[in-house]
Amino acid sequence: MRYPQAQAVMSRIATHPILVSILIALTLLGCSPPTVEVKDLPWEVSLDESGQVEVFGVTLGKSTLNEAVNQWRTEAKVALFESSEGDLSLEGFFGRVKLGRFSTHLIVRLQVPPESMAAFVAERVKRAPMPSGAKRYKLQSKHLKQAYQLPVAEITYIPLISSDDELLRQRFGEPVERRDLAEGRSLWFYPQKGLVIVLDEDDKEVFQYFNPKNYDEVRARLEAGKNKAAGLGE
Repeated sequence: MRYPQAQAVMSRIATHPILVSILIALTLLGCSPPTVEVKDLPWEVSLDESGQVEVFGVTLGKSTLNEAVNQWRTEAKVALFESSEGDLSLEGFFGRVKLGRFSTHLIVRLQVPPESMAAFVAERVKRAPMPSGAKRYKLQSKHLKQAYQLPVAEITYIPLISSDDELLRQRFGEPVERRDLAEGRSLWFYPQKGLVIVLDEDDKEVFQYFNPKNYDEVRARLEAGKNKAAGLGE
């Protein structure tokens, strides 16, 4: 037999009276094995009654970083980023996470009140320069606890397996607009879904999820390539 492992499995089933009885009953009733529902897929994007994006079990602008950690069952590395232009963002990076059928990396951008950001900046520690020209800082322990209670404003989803253009169109539909940028990058815009897909010349894609009301801000940042300053790919 070409598949000895399969033969061994079938042998074990054949000698297990309970499994044999179940298989016979299913055959006589004409039943098929139950279909397993797969959730948390990147194209499963919806809006709640207030227009907030719901994706991967998280509602943008409502779910906190702590709730995202519990939902994805993975700890986040939180850091404060300052771009070369002086723009500030507080973000959490999740290592390898299994969502639905796919393994991915996730970066969340947190919604920080101005007074909290001022406190984080004033007491930031351990500056680490980055290749993009941005700077990364750690937070004080007391501020890190506060960060876990802040809402998730955006999610960057970076799958470990790439998809081709045709498959992306099948799953997400035709983009409202497509813009080609320098360095082989292109942006596919889905403003009504709160989504921009970033593709590079190597056919790697990154999915950026945000609330539709923030579309103009996110678009301007992506077109300027400033997401790289926030740790994307570094």
